[in-house]
Amino acid sequence: MAIEITRPSAVYNLMFHAGEVTEIRAIGGLQGKNKAWEGTCWGAKGVVSGYFDNVGDFGRAAEALDNAGAHGVYFCLNPCKESLLARAENRLKAGINTTSDRDVKMIRWLPIDLDPVRPSGISSTEEEVEQAFALATEVMAWINELCGWEKPLRGFSGNGCHLLFRLLDLANTDENVLKIKKALAAAAHQFSGRTVLVDESVFNPSRIWKVYGTMARKGDNTKSRPHRKSMLISKEQILTEVEICK
Repeated sequence: MAIEITRPSAVYNLMFHAGEVTEIRAIGGLQGKNKAWEGTCWGAKGVVSGYFDNVGDFGRAAEALDNAGAHGVYFCLNPCKESLLARAENRLKAGINTTSDRDVKMIRWLPIDLDPVRPSGISSTEEEVEQAFALATEVMAWINELCGWEKPLRGFSGNGCHLLFRLLDLANTDENVLKIKKALAAAAHQFSGRTVLVDESVFNPSRIWKVYGTMARKGDNTKSRPHRKSMLISKEQILTEVEICK
């Protein structure tokens, strides 16, 4: 039975073990001071972020940023080193250092981002969203045939489709990063020339990902290209850990 996860707090429970650290980062749409964060946020693409090691604070922070009108609220997909908590421990601050690849403790997810081709800075149409989900079905079937992997977590970014494959927790090494990069390049090549692209750029360990249950606010909220809430469509079962096939 499929379930839709539309509360940010559920993201932490699904993606992390209790006590693991991740970053929440909001980009764009935030200006000046706000009770949700410390400091002053400047610029059209001002950034507010913080580090979290528990579901309650994670959920509250993500919802506060979403309610403040952030264009996008994201989290670091792979667990961060615990020392990063000292930057902003279970709270949000404007203008602090954010996560680099060397700050990531391990690689847990192989992420696939299917994004409709359109001008930058605008939301997708309903037709484009449908095309993204149609391609996701093809990609899942191809990966299953190639590697024998079962269905991944499937998410809606607000504009396109996400597929998340749970890996064995891999060491954050150049070799393992290259495996992720090659896997994404193979998928992009297999499904090239479509109206929806497989994003090859999401291989880096410190990749930020949409916090499901928050809004995607690209451009103006128009009738044909509306702002939408992201969500994760999961399954009521424990995810099987997979190894990257050669």
